[in-house]
Amino acid sequence: MSATSTVAVGTRVRLDWMDAARGLAIVLVLFGHSIGVPINQGLESPDVLSWVRGFFQPFRMPLLLFLSGLLLVRALEKSPRRFLQGKWQAILWPFLLWNLIRWATRAGSVDLWDRDLWLNPGYLWYLLFIFVYYVLALLLRRLPAMAPALLFLAAWLVIGDSSALSPFVQNAVFFFGGYAAISLRPTLAPPRSALVVVPLGVITVATGALCAQGLIPQRDVLLIPATFGGILVLFRLCEVAAERPAFGWLQWVGRNSLIFYVSHFPVMSATTKLLGGSGAVPEQWIWLPSLLLAVAVTVLFVWMQRFPWARWPYRAPRLLGGAPTAAPAGAGHRLP
Repeated sequence: MSATSTVAVGTRVRLDWMDAARGLAIVLVLFGHSIGVPINQGLESPDVLSWVRGFFQPFRMPLLLFLSGLLLVRALEKSPRRFLQGKWQAILWPFLLWNLIRWATRAGSVDLWDRDLWLNPGYLWYLLFIFVYYVLALLLRRLPAMAPALLFLAAWLVIGDSSALSPFVQNAVFFFGGYAAISLRPTLAPPRSALVVVPLGVITVATGALCAQGLIPQRDVLLIPATFGGILVLFRLCEVAAERPAFGWLQWVGRNSLIFYVSHFPVMSATTKLLGGSGAVPEQWIWLPSLLLAVAVTVLFVWMQRFPWARWPYRAPRLLGGAPTAAPAGAGHRLP
């Protein structure tokens, strides 16, 4: 088994398949939002694309959360001070800044000090959740690795979808599931045996299709095994993709996932609002220019990372307790 295909606790080797998996999750997020934003603004979207969006819904964010959990063991090796400083720099800072941008674009529809603005931050929920999960992981680091995942799973079984905390609890299962997986098996690689991949693939396709048809609720607790199985299948697909130069762009997106994640939504929202009221583009096609423009703007923002000041929206500048502005070549801004 090659070093480039294996995750080891404490390793600092960049794994191409993990970058590709993170990139795939971001591509699915951008595609999902390109369909969802017009729907949320009362516009029509093609039924087939809405179906595809629903197909990947059970897997896209759990994939990101599981990947973040895989990196938790290495993060917890740091001192608590360094640990929290890193999470401030790379998670809390961009969350606060981009949520302020989100507030400014809402034209005074909500007060800056409104609790709902910060506890229900729209598309930025992932950064808020992941920051709290990391803090909880620091507090619970003395427990067995499986304990947090089991605790949140038990909470999911108890509260279901009946509480405002339900999304937080449910997503925690996948984050701490990744932590448990890498703790129990320090050397982790995607499954390669057809005897494993093929059955998991069939289950994944069936689960996605049932969710897309609305036959299974997106947050049904019974989806948990299928979602974890789907994550393993996507890992294997990304490992295969990472071995092919034609998919190098997917790894590049993964290495710059934070920039893509925080930057795309305001562009999509503004583009959809502008085109939806102009009649220049049929409603069912607004998703396409919205997606293309969001990708173009985000790629520009990635290119701008060569300038130190352009990194500030994605990592706290040094004067605010952040790292030096010079970043290692190719380090990118990936989601934790």
